[in-house]
Amino acid sequence: MTNNETSFLVSYDNVERDRIEEEMPDMPMTTSLKGRLTNTSLPKTHALLPLFEAVVNSIQAIDERFPTDQDHGEIDIYINRPEQGALFKNDASDVSGLPITGFVIRDNGIGFTPENQLSFETLDSDYKVSKGCRGMGRLLWLKAFEEVHIESAYVDDIQKLQEVSIDFSITNEVEKTDSLNHTFHSPGTKVMLNDFKKEYREAALKTRSSIAQALLEHCLWFFLRPGGAPKITVRDIDGNSSLDDLFNDSDASDYACDSFKIESETFDFVQYKLRSTHAKRKPTLYWCAGDRTVFEENLTGKLPGLFGELEDEESKFSYICFLSSDYLNRNVRSDRTAFDIQDDGLFENDPLTMTTIREQALTCSERFLRKSLEKIKKSGEERLENFTAHKEPRYRPLIKRMKQDGITVDPTVSDRELDLEMHKLLLAEQLKVYEKGQQIFADVHNQELDEAFESRLKNYLEDVSDLNKSDLAAYVSRRKVILDLLSKAIERNDDGKYCKESVVHQLLMPMQINSDDLESDQSNLWVIDERLAFHDYLASDIPLDKMPITDSQSVDRPDILATQTLSNPTLTADRATPSLASVTVIEFKRPMRNDATTEDKNPIAQVLGYLKKIRDGSARTAKGRPITAVKDAPAQCYVIADLTPTLKDQCEMSGLKLAQDHLSYFGYNENYGTTIQVISFDGLLKSAEERNKAFFEKLGLPTTVNS
Repeated sequence: MTNNETSFLVSYDNVERDRIEEEMPDMPMTTSLKGRLTNTSLPKTHALLPLFEAVVNSIQAIDERFPTDQDHGEIDIYINRPEQGALFKNDASDVSGLPITGFVIRDNGIGFTPENQLSFETLDSDYKVSKGCRGMGRLLWLKAFEEVHIESAYVDDIQKLQEVSIDFSITNEVEKTDSLNHTFHSPGTKVMLNDFKKEYREAALKTRSSIAQALLEHCLWFFLRPGGAPKITVRDIDGNSSLDDLFNDSDASDYACDSFKIESETFDFVQYKLRSTHAKRKPTLYWCAGDRTVFEENLTGKLPGLFGELEDEESKFSYICFLSSDYLNRNVRSDRTAFDIQDDGLFENDPLTMTTIREQALTCSERFLRKSLEKIKKSGEERLENFTAHKEPRYRPLIKRMKQDGITVDPTVSDRELDLEMHKLLLAEQLKVYEKGQQIFADVHNQELDEAFESRLKNYLEDVSDLNKSDLAAYVSRRKVILDLLSKAIERNDDGKYCKESVVHQLLMPMQINSDDLESDQSNLWVIDERLAFHDYLASDIPLDKMPITDSQSVDRPDILATQTLSNPTLTADRATPSLASVTVIEFKRPMRNDATTEDKNPIAQVLGYLKKIRDGSARTAKGRPITAVKDAPAQCYVIADLTPTLKDQCEMSGLKLAQDHLSYFGYNENYGTTIQVISFDGLLKSAEERNKAFFEKLGLPTTVNS
C-alpha cells in the first residue's frame, strides 16, 4: 500500500477477528472512509466540535513537547471569512455577518511524528487510548468540512527537523503531498479546516467572542489542571480574543478535589468556585472523557438551594465541577457528545448508571457547598412563606410536604415563575394522591383491614385533607381578587370618567353566553347572591328570542336572566311537567350614571319589562320541555348601579325602601309578583366582603378591598 493510497484499517474485537481470519485468511480487512463517515454522527448543535477537537489535539501535542511547562505552548485559531471581509476590519457588526468558510489551527507542539501519522491513518487507533482518545476526531473534521490540509514539522531520531504535508478528504482519503521546502523552523502543526459545510456553518456560532467563550468552556479542564493550558488565541479580521484573558476574569483559586467509588470503578470529581467579574454562570457539571468535556449538565434545582449564583464569607461565586474516570473514557461515544451508559439501570440493582453516578457526584457537591446552600434554602423558605401568606394561600398545604421531600424554591424568582412552579408541584401531588387512593380502594377487597392498611388509609386521608385545603384556599383567594378588581373598576380613571357597564358585566359574568357554555369558574354572580350558582338555565346578554326557555319574539337583551325549575319526584312516573320555581333578572348600569329620568333609561322599569315578557310567553326548560305555572312563579329582580339622584327618585316612586346602611333599596312589587333590590356598587362590595370576611381572615388575606 503506497503512501498516496493509504486505506483505513477496521478494528474488530479479538473473537470476531479470529473467526474471520480463519474463514478468509488471505482477504485484507479494509473499509471505505465514505462509508464510515456515513455512520459517524455529528449533531448540528455541535457544529464547532471538529474545531474544538483540533484544538485539544494541539494541547496534547504541546503537552508532549513541553511536559512540565505548558507556558511555552502557543495555539492560534484563525477564523477564515471571504476576502472582502478585510474591508470591514474595523466594524465588528459587519464582520459577524460574513460567513465563516473555515478555520486554521496552528500550534508549536511536538508535530506530526511518524507515530502520529500512523495513528492518523489507522481507523479506531488506540495510540492515545490512555488519554481517553477514540481516534474519531479527524472523522468529525470531514463531517463538517469538505477537506482538511495539514502541515507539520517534527524532530526525528537524529534531532533533524522533518516536514510533512497531508491532504485529507472523502474523495482521496489521506494523501501525503510534496515537501514544504523548510516552511517550519521548529516543531509544530498547522491544521486547515476548509470549506465549512452549509448546514453546519449556519448552525455554528458566528462571532469571535462567542466562539472563544465556547472554546474556553470546552477546554476549561486544561486551564484548571495543575500546570494550566498553553496560550490560546482566537483571531478574526476584527481583532483577537485571548482565552487566558477570558479565564483570568474568573478567579478559580477555591477548589476541592474529591473522588468516589461505585463498584470497582473510581471517579475523580473536581469542584470550583468561580468568582467572575462578568457574566454569571449556571451551576454546571462537566462530564469528561480523555481530558475534555463530553457534555455539560445544568445542576439548577438538583440540590436543595442550588439555583444560580451562590455566596460565601468571601464573595459571590458560580459553581462548576468536573467528573472524569477510566470508566467514562471507555464508554464515551465515538462522536464525543454522550456516553453509552444507561440513564437508569435495566435491572433494579444496576449500580453503574448515569443516575447513580450523578447522585454520588451531587453528594460531594452538597458537602462542598453546604454553608452556601443553607443560606439560600433559608431565603427560599422565607420567600415561599411570604408568597403563600399574601399572594397564593392555596399552596400553603404544600410547604410541609416540600420540606419533607427536600424541595426548595429560588428566592430570586418572580411571582409569576414561582406560581408556575408551585402549580406544577400541586398537580404532581394531586396525581400522586389520586394514584394512592386508587390502590387503597383496590386493596380493600384484596387484603385484611389490619393495622398496616389502616395506617396507609390514615396517611391517604391526611393527603386528601391537605389538597382539599389547597383547593379551598384557591377558591377563596380568587374571590378576593375578583372583589379587588371590581373595586378598581368602579373608580374614576385618570380622564375623570367611569368604566362602561360592560366592564362590570364581564367581570361578574362573561357576555353573550348561556349555561351550556359556562364553565364552573367563569361566573362570579356570588358577589350579588350565593344562590345564583344554582339554576336550570342562565343567559348573559342574549336576546329573548334566542333563548330556548321562552317563545318570546322580543329582541331585548337582559344583562342576566336565570331560571330554576322544580320537579316533583313522586310524579315522575306520570310524566308530570316541571314547574318554574323562580326567575331572576339582573341589570347593570355604568358607575355614577345619573339619567334614570325616562322609562327607557329607568333600570327598574327595564327589569320588570323583561320579567313580563318571560311570563307572557310559553316557558320551557333548557331542554325544551314545557313548564307550568309560569305566571305564578316567584321572581327576583336586581339592579346594580350607583344610587345617583335620578335613580333614588325612581326607587322612591316604585315604593322601595332605603336600607339602614343607605347603600341599597329593596321592596316587593305585588303587581309583578317579584322582589326588587337596587344595590349600589359600594353596597355590593360591602355585602360580599362581609360574607367572605371569615374565609379571608383564615387564609391571612386582607379583609378590606385593595388593602
